Amino acid sequence: MAAGPSGPPGPSGDWRRDLRRIAHEQRAIMRRHPWLPAALPARQTLGPNTLAVLDHALAVLAQTGLDAQAQLEAFSLLTGFVASHMSYELAQERAGEVADRISGESLDTQARYLASAVAGGT
Repeated sequence: MAAGPSGPPGPSGDWRRDLRRIAHEQRAIMRRHPWLPAALPARQTLGPNTLAVLDHALAVLAQTGLDAQAQLEAFSLLTGFVASHMSYELAQERAGEVADRISGESLDTQARYLASAVAGGT
């Protein structure tokens, strides 16, 4: 979630809606920076935007009644889910691009092979 000049908005009072918004904003960032999902596990950088987003997420999660440790874990799970899903989406897009480059003849050959494997029980 990108913080604007004044940072993220304050919590709306509906923590579920606010978490969905955070997730959608994280996804948008990862679409703009497709290298980011793979980089997150290896490198966490703390800068003003990261801290602003974390502060916002913790303010949202404070409404849940979770303790501070559980709030951090919930935010980590949300971010991990978004990054994992984006990795999957990006891989599917790359696979689609590769499939578009494969000739019809190659696809026919693969289809015949699969049909023979199924017919042979393998």
